[in-house]
Amino acid sequence: MKNIVAINGSPKPGNSVSGGFIDIMTEISSHNISTIKVSDLLKSPEPDGREMRQIIEADIIVFVFSLYIDCLHSQLIEALTILEDNLKELKTDQPIYAIVNNGFIDAKQNESALEIIAHFCKKAHLNWRYGVAIGGGTMFAEMPKKASEKVYADVFHALQTLAKDFDRPSEKPENIYITPRFPKFLFRLAANRHWKVSIKKNSPTAQRTAKPF
Repeated sequence: MKNIVAINGSPKPGNSVSGGFIDIMTEISSHNISTIKVSDLLKSPEPDGREMRQIIEADIIVFVFSLYIDCLHSQLIEALTILEDNLKELKTDQPIYAIVNNGFIDAKQNESALEIIAHFCKKAHLNWRYGVAIGGGTMFAEMPKKASEKVYADVFHALQTLAKDFDRPSEKPENIYITPRFPKFLFRLAANRHWKVSIKKNSPTAQRTAKPF
């Protein structure tokens, strides 16, 4: 059984979309998957820190995160810099995968984020495999389970393919882009309604004292 570390790049303290995808991957895979939150890694970035030791000793590393303005969240970028410094000298050549989702329905918007992870792997002497890019991640998190299994059937299939690659790596890995099976015009209507509800719920006064991290 392989030791797999999933690095949750979400800045949210809990109930994140990224965490949901890690849960699905854990159910699908036959291997031991442990999760490390980026925020915890940043608290103890030393080479002998608990989280860093887990990453160094992992057989496989999977980055799971959401897209932030066509890029990575600042905490994840900082974590990649720290990991590069710790791993490039060790030349562990660990296989690296990524699961990235964005709020818009088009999964191709995640392409630049996967390129960043691939470039990081090259700098850190790691074995970049491929990524799974998922559109409409926010909608996935808010859907009932039965509905999500239908609308996001391709996502479940892609994660199953990812789990199989842990055991039998494909010779020519390519990124997988998944757009949910959902009409775009309905997605826009739902998104507009979501933002209106969020604005009412999170007033400007509440935002002044918000502590997202």
